[in-house]
Amino acid sequence: MSEKKVNILVIDDDAVDRIAIKRAIKSSGFNADLTIAETYEQGMEAALSKEYDTLIIDYYLTGLTGYDFILEYTQQGGQAPVIVISAQADEKVVVEIMKAGAVDYLSKSNLSPETIANAIKSALKNKLSKTSQSSMESVLLQTERTLNAVISKSQLILFNINQSGIFTLFKGRAMDTLNLCEEDVLGKSVFEIWNKLPVKLKDVKNALLGKEVKENMEYEGCFFEVHYIPSFGADGQLAGVMGIATDITGHKEQEDQLRQQVIISSETQKMKEQFLANMSHEIRTPIHGIIGITNILQQSKLDKEQTHYLNAIKKSADNLLVIINDILDFSKIEAEKMTFENVCFNLKELVNTINELFKARVTDKNMTIKVEYDDKLPELIKGDPVRLSQVINNLMGNAVKFTHQGSVTLNVHLMTFKDNRASIQFKVADTGIGIAEDKIATIFESFSQAGNDITRKYGGTGLGLSIAKRIVELQDGKIQVESVLKKGTTFTFEMPFALPAPGEAETENKGVAEKHVNFSGKIKLLVVEDNEINRLIINKHIKDWGFDHGEACNGVEAIEKIIAEDFDVVLMDIEMPEMNGYAATEKIRTTLTGKKQNIPILAMTAHATSTEKEKCLANGMNDYVSKPFDPIEVKNKIIELSGKDKGVEVENTCTAEVSEEAPVSNAAKLTNLTFLNEMSGGNADFIREFLNLFVTNIPASVTDLEDGLQQKDWEKVRQAAHKMKPSLNYVGLKETYEDVMAIEKNAKELINLDDMPTLIKKVSDQCAVACIELENELKQEEA
Repeated sequence: MSEKKVNILVIDDDAVDRIAIKRAIKSSGFNADLTIAETYEQGMEAALSKEYDTLIIDYYLTGLTGYDFILEYTQQGGQAPVIVISAQADEKVVVEIMKAGAVDYLSKSNLSPETIANAIKSALKNKLSKTSQSSMESVLLQTERTLNAVISKSQLILFNINQSGIFTLFKGRAMDTLNLCEEDVLGKSVFEIWNKLPVKLKDVKNALLGKEVKENMEYEGCFFEVHYIPSFGADGQLAGVMGIATDITGHKEQEDQLRQQVIISSETQKMKEQFLANMSHEIRTPIHGIIGITNILQQSKLDKEQTHYLNAIKKSADNLLVIINDILDFSKIEAEKMTFENVCFNLKELVNTINELFKARVTDKNMTIKVEYDDKLPELIKGDPVRLSQVINNLMGNAVKFTHQGSVTLNVHLMTFKDNRASIQFKVADTGIGIAEDKIATIFESFSQAGNDITRKYGGTGLGLSIAKRIVELQDGKIQVESVLKKGTTFTFEMPFALPAPGEAETENKGVAEKHVNFSGKIKLLVVEDNEINRLIINKHIKDWGFDHGEACNGVEAIEKIIAEDFDVVLMDIEMPEMNGYAATEKIRTTLTGKKQNIPILAMTAHATSTEKEKCLANGMNDYVSKPFDPIEVKNKIIELSGKDKGVEVENTCTAEVSEEAPVSNAAKLTNLTFLNEMSGGNADFIREFLNLFVTNIPASVTDLEDGLQQKDWEKVRQAAHKMKPSLNYVGLKETYEDVMAIEKNAKELINLDDMPTLIKKVSDQCAVACIELENELKQEEA
């Protein structure tokens, strides 16, 4: 038996019986601590004075009974289980005392260590059960108090609806917001009063069918999140619905405020970008005029003094242009609008160009420019050559600026080569003035320089190194600096570059080799520019190039000129009064007919951003140049767009809709039948048959593409793309072929589906133009 002591109170007025009870308990195996009471009164006093594990009492106690004792004891708050012993085995008495609360009944004639042991065990189990129940009740009571405290302090309503739809619970602080009280709801049917509460009847019905529902709703100007949870009984049957309606009005208002702040922030960002674009235009336009006129004057006969002054003007304008570019780049980085190209380029040529540039700059200084180029470096790499040049030029420019004698060395070294990717280190070391140790930590910060005296003496915005660092880091590179004051500085940056596939490398080399700038015949150009100085500069270059030209000061005049005269190319400014370049281009592409509708348009703007170029192309222009422009670049682009560069045809990249009746300009044909001629050996019958099949089948495939897109039937889209793809290369539609390949891949893999409308629209437009061109080709053959 257990070693734990059992506290037992024995109440019996007969001495012999008391001895018998003590012996039985002693022999029962329990380690008992006995207290003896000889009368009813002594027993009651003892029982209520302390806690016992069990009471053993005689049924007859000097005029009173065990039944009387149990009733009084429990009324006084007694908790100990009671065992009753009696000399009589009256069944009526047994039933009576068991109903009163006794846990066991023993006959004195049957009293033994075994029976008393069983009775004590039963009593102890009873006490343990009562203790556990009491503990659980305490926990439940505490839980209820906690829950009530939470409910009373939280903006919510807790409710319960039984299976019949009657509210059995409805409480919570949010009731005050709606001027409700429990009495208005308890005992009433949800089907009768639902419209006076923050609940939805359809949600209650779904929950009563066993579905958990959560929904937001507005009620009496407040917003609630209402959660309906089906509740089940012990038998697993649906018993009703427990619900929580949380007042989220405050959260909703905060969300609205945040949403408004996001809108305001977005609008502010757009205003900043527009401001920067406008400032770029306003500042670049006069600088363009200064640089352009300076270039023209430098080509005239000048004396030494005039040449000196012009060089000073040119240098000042160039410096101002650098500052403007720095500010624009910094703004793009801050707005997270900085974008990077990923094109194939010759690294050694880029480095040699930079070397020649800086050698020319230091001819009047007592210093040398050196380049150390690792022979292990690949000839061609993929990346952004413009941004790479920008970083190297900045570091080299600083090195030259702060070095008065000695050398500036550019070292280019292959660090690692793995998985067709090269990590390349660029190091610019000088023997210049150096940087103080306490300034090195802040040298890459915006608007930071090595000291105020440096700013006064050498000038600059203090943005160059900050921009260089961000450009390197945005391309997964890293940059660092080491310097010793009065001895020199070394900037080192390392960047990863992909290597082009063999086909890309061939394309790069081929593209360079096939560049043509000469032209045959006459080229007539329409110059659309509102700035008089810009027109003066452009007209001077046009005269030198041998082009004929007309002039317009805005988009309205341009359209009138195009209608009245025939031009090969339009050089279109963007920012103009009355009608800007975008609006004029849209009008040309949508309202004019024939070759006038498809006249090549070269955009010319002071907005020097990549988004501006994309906008120009998206609006139907064929190409783009930024002011101040490179005259040779503009000349080459005009020749290419005119289609008169020694017989080389140039694809018109405009995707504006073209009327089926409109003849297509030969100056900008989309199709090219060279490959078809070569493949067929010039067989006219074969070519005619192929073209007839093309103009018959391709429109049907395009219709299938459009129908599949509308129905979101991607298999239909894939099949249509697969069917039309082989024909495209035969008629020179290389770009269309690539777009159709992308459509087929996207439809097959169910990726980039958001891009499909744009791609299919582009293919549809290009195929429409191609079919018109090929129909004209067939008509010419028949004629």
